[in-house]
Amino acid sequence: MENGRLIIWDRLNEWMKSSITLRLMTIGVIILVLLIPLGKVKHLIYEREGRKHEAQSEISHMWGGPQTVMGPVLTIPYVEAERGWNEEKKEYEILEIKKYAHFLPEKLIMSGPIKPEVRYRGIFEVTVYQTALNIAGQFLQPDFSVWQIEDDQVRWDEAMVTFGFTDLRSIRDRAEIEWDGHKFPLDPGTAPGVFIQNGIHTKIDQLGSAGKDTSYPFSLQLTLNGSKDLMFAPFGKTTEINIESSWPDPSFIGAFSPDEKSISSDGFNASWKVLHLNRPYPQQFQETPIGIGSSIFGVSMFIPVDEYQKSIRSIKYAVLLISLTFLIFFFAQRFQNIRIHPIQYLIVGFALCLFYTLLIAMSEHLTFLNSYLISSVAIISMITYYLKGIFKSARLTTISAGILSVVYSFIYVITKEQDYALLMGSIGLLIIISIVMFLTRKTDWYGKAVG
Repeated sequence: MENGRLIIWDRLNEWMKSSITLRLMTIGVIILVLLIPLGKVKHLIYEREGRKHEAQSEISHMWGGPQTVMGPVLTIPYVEAERGWNEEKKEYEILEIKKYAHFLPEKLIMSGPIKPEVRYRGIFEVTVYQTALNIAGQFLQPDFSVWQIEDDQVRWDEAMVTFGFTDLRSIRDRAEIEWDGHKFPLDPGTAPGVFIQNGIHTKIDQLGSAGKDTSYPFSLQLTLNGSKDLMFAPFGKTTEINIESSWPDPSFIGAFSPDEKSISSDGFNASWKVLHLNRPYPQQFQETPIGIGSSIFGVSMFIPVDEYQKSIRSIKYAVLLISLTFLIFFFAQRFQNIRIHPIQYLIVGFALCLFYTLLIAMSEHLTFLNSYLISSVAIISMITYYLKGIFKSARLTTISAGILSVVYSFIYVITKEQDYALLMGSIGLLIIISIVMFLTRKTDWYGKAVG
C-alpha cells in the first residue's frame, strides 16, 4: 500500500513538472497575484498626484485661480411710478421704484501678453501666469426709448461701469478707467442691480441726455494673476481678443475657436472676433441675461502629459510587460530544456513591479525621460543578472535583455504620445501576438513540456 502511494505521488509530481497546461495555469495565477502590488503602486501614483493637485490649489489660492474677464457693463438706474404700500402712512399710493438698465459696449478690444511663471510647493512644480491686459472700446449713448422710458425718469448722474473677474485678489495694480478723456478710479464691488458677482466698478458722471450717435471711448490697463485658464465674455457688439504667450501648449476652450492662431515651441499667438449675433443675449437689457456662461471662451495653459499621467499610462502596460517576460521563461523551458520554478517567476515579477515605484519616485525630482531611463536600466540589469544564473546561456540571456529593452522603449514611446497612443499600442500588441502565434504554431499543447 505504501509503495502504491509513493508511485501515485511520483506520477503526480512528474505530471506537475511536465504538463504544459499546468505550467501555463501557474503563470496565470502568478500574474494575478502580481496584480496586487501593481494595484498598490497605482494607488501610490494617484495619491502623489492628489498631493500635487493640493499644492496647485494652495498656490492658485494665493496667486490667483482661473480667470474669467467680463465687462465692461454700463448700469444706469431709472425710476418708474408704481402703486405700492407706504409703511409709514399704512396705505397704498403711487411710489417711485428704482430699477436698473444695463448696456454693453459697441466695441470691445482686449489684448496683452500672458507670461507663465513657475512656482514651487515642496517638491511640486506649478505653472501660473500673469497678464497685462489692455481693455479698450466704446459705448454708444444709452437708448431708453426702446422701453418707452422718458429722459426725466433716467438717473444719469448715478451711472456706473462694472468689470467682472473671477478672483479679485489677483489684481496686482491700482486700476482706473479712462472714460471719454476723464479718469475714474475703480473700487471693489459691482454696481447695484448688475448680474456680475465679483468685480470692480466706478461711478461715471460724464453721461447725459445726448444724441443717439454720441459715443464714449474707454480704456483700462490691468495686471492680473491667474492659473491654468484665462477666459473672456464677448460683451461687445464686436469683441476682439488678441493674446500671446511663451507657453508652448495652449488649449483653446469655450464657445469660440480663434480666428487666427500660431503655435510653436516658442509660444503662441491667438485672436478672436465675435459678433453680438453669435451669442444668445442682447446689447441692452433690464433683467439678468441668459446664456452668458455658454458664450465664454479663452485659452487654457494645457499640460500635455505630466509625470503622473505618464506613469499611469506606463503602468497600464504592466501586465503586458510581465506576460512577455514570463513568455520568455516559458519558451526557454519549452525549447531549451531549462527548469524554472514558480518562485523564480514570482521574484522576477516583483522586480518588474518595483520599476514603477522607482519611476514615480524619481520623476518627482528628475525629468520623466531620465527617470524612465534610470529605472528601466536598473530593472533590466537586475533581471538580466538573475536570468544569467537561471539560463546559464549568454546567448539566451542577451536575447532576453534585448527583448526587455525593446519592450521598455516601446512603452516609453506610448507614454509620450497623446494622439497616437492607442494606435501604437494596438499595433504593438498585434506584432507581439503575431510573434507568439508564429513561435507556437507547431506546439503540441497536449504533449509534455520540456524542462
